[in-house]
Amino acid sequence: MADDGKEMPFRFRWCYEDEEEGEICRVLLLGTPDTVTPLHIDITNKLIDKTITIYPLDGITEANSTNYHFKLAFYPGILADPEAISLESDNWSISFVRDETADSLYLLWTGDREIILQPDEGIEVILTGVAAQTLTDDNDTTDVTTRSSASTKAASTATTTVTISWQLEEEGIEIINIARIPDQENPYELSIELELEMVQTTGKSNIPLFVGFVNCNKVLNTNNESSDLQLRITNTNLPNDASPDITFLYDSEINLSSELIIMLDVGTVSNTPWALGTNDEVNDISIEIEGGKWKQRGNVQEVKVGNTVKALQWSFIPKNDNVVLPAQETMLINLSNIVTNHPKGETNLYLYYKRVKDYKDGKFTCQIEKGPLVFDNNNNVKIDTNLDFHRHYRQNIDLYGSNNGIGIQSNTVYFRSDSDFGWYSEGSHNATALSPGSGGTVMMSIHNGKLGIGTASPTSKLDVHGDAYIKDELGIGTTSPSAKLDVRGDAYIEDELGIGTYSPSAKLDVRGDAYIAGNTQITGGAEILSKVDIGTISSYTNLSVTGKINADELNVDGDIQINAKAPMVLESYDRGEDQKTHSDKVFKTDYPCAEWIPVIAGFAVAGAGEMEDCDLYPVKDEQNNWGIYSKSDGAVVDKVYVLFIRKELCENNADIYKYE
Repeated sequence: MADDGKEMPFRFRWCYEDEEEGEICRVLLLGTPDTVTPLHIDITNKLIDKTITIYPLDGITEANSTNYHFKLAFYPGILADPEAISLESDNWSISFVRDETADSLYLLWTGDREIILQPDEGIEVILTGVAAQTLTDDNDTTDVTTRSSASTKAASTATTTVTISWQLEEEGIEIINIARIPDQENPYELSIELELEMVQTTGKSNIPLFVGFVNCNKVLNTNNESSDLQLRITNTNLPNDASPDITFLYDSEINLSSELIIMLDVGTVSNTPWALGTNDEVNDISIEIEGGKWKQRGNVQEVKVGNTVKALQWSFIPKNDNVVLPAQETMLINLSNIVTNHPKGETNLYLYYKRVKDYKDGKFTCQIEKGPLVFDNNNNVKIDTNLDFHRHYRQNIDLYGSNNGIGIQSNTVYFRSDSDFGWYSEGSHNATALSPGSGGTVMMSIHNGKLGIGTASPTSKLDVHGDAYIKDELGIGTTSPSAKLDVRGDAYIEDELGIGTYSPSAKLDVRGDAYIAGNTQITGGAEILSKVDIGTISSYTNLSVTGKINADELNVDGDIQINAKAPMVLESYDRGEDQKTHSDKVFKTDYPCAEWIPVIAGFAVAGAGEMEDCDLYPVKDEQNNWGIYSKSDGAVVDKVYVLFIRKELCENNADIYKYE
């Protein structure tokens, strides 16, 4: 390990060369010596202003634990077969020594001349057969005690370490341009520890898995809203393939088990807007694999670059036994409580798979979209943006079931409720019907088919609490109002109602025509400056009433009509020249018996004779019109005066006619 205050003379680059993957660095490959690719170790002078010289040792041609230039120390039991490790580089010697603390490889430079490394200059040593052991189904001879020691050192991170050390001696490695006083402490580090990830690169490269999200890959990024995602992993092999199943291995030493790792980018909005969320937001995400066959390996791990956390990762291993994923079968991974306020856009989920039987280690990358609209696993929509339903005629939005919603019909937008409607100002949500919530105000409501303005409990078809202004026609109880106010039923208005005016000067201020079908009671004076129809439509008089009118006082300046006719008419009827000598006569009229009551107002006698007896009374003719029958002794009735009165003006208006 490095000591504080000392300078590191070397920089090491540790990489395997792979024909398919290219360079794989800072790893220890799982496999056997004959299946792993060569390991390239680059040794570079890290000192800025000093030269490092590596001298061959006089008379020494074989490396051992005493004579060497570099030593590679591994935890015991990590290497698959250290004695099978060899060198591809010329003029180097290698040897292996095992003790209780380490498996050590010793490297010795045996060339004819020294190696001189100027600042930033380096040499390369190539080793073959450097492999970490792995447990397979047919590997029954592995030393369990040795494996236990190795896995304990590797902890639960599937990593191990290699300690590289060197000897700064006059006949070994010398650093020039340094003036050393005898017995002075060495100012340079003598070792370095590299952390290596244990990676399986043997086996087939293309694992037959499909990885993607179920239903939706979107999460909400507004108002701290929580979202859920479901990731599916499907074996794309066919059942009749040679090896259709994919096996995830279980081992009691967890670093030898197959592993699935989910990694998510984290960071601040300003520095990493492409991340899923902040460290705290992402750390609160819950991840589990369905089926009960997997367990999480340790806690959520931070992935750092320097001192900055760049990602978080969750690791899972088989719980008690191998997990077999048959051909065309799927396993599901649930991600819940995803909260982010990062900008909309795409971020990545990385799924790493390690130590899967017969396959090299690898990863999948799945995109997650942050935005204001998502669909959950139940196909419910969460939205914080505009909607465009185009031209679909249907109930586009269901609110708590299909009995409540918003829809589109031809030229119509409708709102549906299984009970009431409410419009509120301010306040907060309250589940009680027609409650605006704390601090809220009811602006309008529809309850039991009644419209309330300023009230949640309307008692009439229209119940207005406050002033009201209606510019054009208002129909209540009708879809075709024929006047400024057309009420087909009762109406209650607490304050002033202005129709045709913004400033009503009375309880009801109508500036225009009004039509009322039903009873109307006016207590107090009423000033009408235009036409009023009560119980009728489209009359041509100032006041037209169909039905009864009850008023304490009614002043009319102009004509009064009942059913478009005068309430009383005085008519006169002559006998005619050809009837002057007849004493019997029926004076015919055009007044229907069903509408009028005749009152004989007077008569005139023809000639100079004296009338001794006279009968004069109304009769009903064959057209159901009134006639006036006249019979007299002596002088003849020459003219009759009749006052016709509308039946609506008479309380007792029973038929009074006689039949001829």
